[in-house]
Amino acid sequence: MSMYMINKFKSLDPFLYSIGMGSELNRYPRLLKALGWTVVPVPLFFRVRRAGQFMRNLQLLKRDPFRRLAADVGAYSGPDPLTIYAYQAINEKRPIRAGYDRVPLYGGWTDEVWNVARRDISFSIEHTSAVLNALFPVNCERL
Repeated sequence: MSMYMINKFKSLDPFLYSIGMGSELNRYPRLLKALGWTVVPVPLFFRVRRAGQFMRNLQLLKRDPFRRLAADVGAYSGPDPLTIYAYQAINEKRPIRAGYDRVPLYGGWTDEVWNVARRDISFSIEHTSAVLNALFPVNCERL
């Protein structure tokens, strides 16, 4: 049934992709590989906003009593949240300020840019002129 569903979804949307599968050894990624999909690991980025709650609720630290106690002490006493916030501040990437131009139609120049850039991109849909023209039609006013 799942193979039928995946193939049906793929026939409805040729730009279909899937993320959040865990390990490549899990059943779902193995099924996708068997169906001819490319499966690659994609790094997850997240920021911790409330470090104390994060430390108290992280399931990895609840597996044994010693880790649970250490996480709770660290969460309430302050060193763990301070360490998390300091680490995030040091490793934070500043946003790049950039402008944009509205393009009425994506042409051959788009394919040239994509062919050069694609080698350095590990996770993205194809950005050829055909794909971009399908995703962002000329009459689309929401952009």
